[in-house]
Amino acid sequence: MNEPLALPALLVIIGYFLVVVWLGLRRTGSHQSADSYLLASRRLTLPFFIATLVSTWYGGILGVGEFSYNYGLVNWLALGGFYYAFALVYALLLAQKVRQGADLTIPGRLADNYGSVAGRFSSLFVFILVTPAPYLLMMAKLLSLSFGIGFPLALLLTLLVTVTYVWRGGFKAVVVTDLLQFFLMFAGFAVLLGMLYHQFGGIEFIRQRVPAELLTIPGPLGWREVLIWGFIALWTLVDPSFYQRVCAVDRPATARRGLIISILFWFVFDFMTTAAGLYARALLPVGIDPTLSYPLLAQQFLPVLLQGVFFAALLATIMSTLDSYTFLAALTLAVDLETGSAGSTDLDRIRCRTRWGLLWTVLFSLLMIYYTESVIQMWLTVGQLCIPVLLLPLLSTYFPLLRRSSTVVFTAMVAAAVASAGWFAWGLWQAVEGWPVYPLGIEPIYPGLLISVVVFGLRIKKHTPRHGETESLVKNYN
Repeated sequence: MNEPLALPALLVIIGYFLVVVWLGLRRTGSHQSADSYLLASRRLTLPFFIATLVSTWYGGILGVGEFSYNYGLVNWLALGGFYYAFALVYALLLAQKVRQGADLTIPGRLADNYGSVAGRFSSLFVFILVTPAPYLLMMAKLLSLSFGIGFPLALLLTLLVTVTYVWRGGFKAVVVTDLLQFFLMFAGFAVLLGMLYHQFGGIEFIRQRVPAELLTIPGPLGWREVLIWGFIALWTLVDPSFYQRVCAVDRPATARRGLIISILFWFVFDFMTTAAGLYARALLPVGIDPTLSYPLLAQQFLPVLLQGVFFAALLATIMSTLDSYTFLAALTLAVDLETGSAGSTDLDRIRCRTRWGLLWTVLFSLLMIYYTESVIQMWLTVGQLCIPVLLLPLLSTYFPLLRRSSTVVFTAMVAAAVASAGWFAWGLWQAVEGWPVYPLGIEPIYPGLLISVVVFGLRIKKHTPRHGETESLVKNYN
């Protein structure tokens, strides 16, 4: 086990936790409606929207470190460029439609358009999509490294800190803490890169110390693997955290403008994280755990107090997604899965059931962590199983040309689920060293998406709006 951080650095981290919990709890008594608890009363202004979106969408920071350490510059394309493209699509084609809709969640929207059965079925995959397991794993690893404690204790501390304010504060608590975490994530990496550049120099130093293939695209990853990450980036279009935040803005124009500005922030942050990964490859010894490349880099090359600042920045980046996904998973499990829609306005009931959902979310996440400790593998598995099920059905609720009958849409969802899950199970059965081996090297997302497209194309039937849906359609056309 690595040596824990020195006391001054630990005090910085403890101070960060205290501030986050205080911010998350300070307004917990102000909820007066379901809209307030779930969407902060739909009053998010541009700065808060940008801060919560940018920080939440970048929670997998140790996974990014693992990726950039192993594969180099291609990190900027695989975990960056594709996501910018789909975020721009979201901004230009979906943001206004999402904000004008009356549904609070993705399963709720599917239920309103295609019936409660479709809503409930989709909620299973939305729950898996937002499982906080990867972020729980990363934060526990980081706390274990920082304090020199065992992994189980670090998991427990992570849960106590995160669940405390999410349990009481709902979405408003998440947004308020995200503002602090947004500033910390940029400040931490700016400090690290500034110190490394001052000590070792820039591009020329990296060129001399890093294998040449890591400085090319696609590098050691290969174009086939890069392409699969391009399809995984479709996650953006079905991501519940995107949906929730766009629903929560004060007006549609804020969502579009905020998404475009957020892309610029992601571009800058991806430059910083990729550069840090290359420095880690140049400076750290061979054989380290690549998931811990960023914190190990900071431990070796930053002064004690700045180590605390950087570790707090890593924790902030992870927590900004961990708390959001924990809340969304609990809401999906407790409300959407029960009714097929989160349209209930009974705040006490929503709060009660969401809190039970938090407990089940934690148990499911711990189960995932037990079976795999690779963040990258978690992302690939979750994305490939869930995206094919949700993509076309959700998009069809926004675009009349894609609309189908409820029977066709539900059939497409089930067929995509069976195809992608069956393909994944086959690959898992043939696994080598824990990694699935698929027939013909084809990843599960491809047969899942293909069968969904085929089913959508089999029958073109004019859609008759369900009761209460006409008003929503009129708004979308306008």
